[in-house]
Amino acid sequence: NVRSVFESEDGTLWIAAENNSARLAQSGTFEQLITEGSHTNLPMDGLCGYEDRQGRVWFGTPNGGLYYWQSGKFAKVADPALDSTLIFAIAEDHEGQIWLGTIDGLQCLDSNLRPKTTLSLDAEVRALLVDEHDVLWIGTVGRGLGRYRNGTCEFLQRADGLGSDYVNALAEDREGSLWIGTRGGISQLTDVKFPTFPTTEHPAVRDAFAVGASHQGGVWIGTRSGVTYFNPASGTRKTYGRETGIPSSYIKRVFEASNGDLYAVCFMNMLAILSPDKKLLAVHTNSDLIVGMAE
Repeated sequence: NVRSVFESEDGTLWIAAENNSARLAQSGTFEQLITEGSHTNLPMDGLCGYEDRQGRVWFGTPNGGLYYWQSGKFAKVADPALDSTLIFAIAEDHEGQIWLGTIDGLQCLDSNLRPKTTLSLDAEVRALLVDEHDVLWIGTVGRGLGRYRNGTCEFLQRADGLGSDYVNALAEDREGSLWIGTRGGISQLTDVKFPTFPTTEHPAVRDAFAVGASHQGGVWIGTRSGVTYFNPASGTRKTYGRETGIPSSYIKRVFEASNGDLYAVCFMNMLAILSPDKKLLAVHTNSDLIVGMAE
């Protein structure tokens, strides 16, 4: 059960997975990640991963604490509170503070990795993003999207135009717009405006399971009816579904590569690759769930 995949600055591919976290170096060397002092000798049970500006690679675990990889080995953050929670998201702000989204809410470590009192949330935090203005965006389950800066947090909810109060994913595009994947569609936040757009051309399709930036501007959206390209400048959207040859229209993850090829995780464990003109190039089936992609 792979939960997160990301690439660090040195080109290493990091995989956070259920009892099978690992890294793949550019040389092709594959190494399972086992923490020091592990009594099971099993690889780390990773829920999420993240690389900070110092090059430390972070892993959040379910009831196992918070770890970071530096200089070829793991170190564990000495905070007992993190040993009894599920860590779903990690982000670093411009001051070097590490923010954690957990099943119990929001937690923070200062730049010296000491626990810091912060905003008390009575909601599960599933997604975090620090934007170019050092604003911390908080995707919650049930309370909508939090905007936290200088000790003050404001919430944007469905009543304000957000697609749903249940936020699944956050992404910032090259124009500085914030894209929010929710249970009720994909929302765009730009210049303090908060428009929410239909996920696809079909009004009945509302869930936005995944959001990925496109190199041509706009975003790709994973939905239950296929993968949708949305151009906010023109307001147009185009959905590519089963007619392209993809094995399932339920798209859990979507990623556009630098060459324009589109990678879509269909249902749970099938990866479809579409050419820039949206012709099916290949379909690969994995024995485990596919939940992340990186280049």
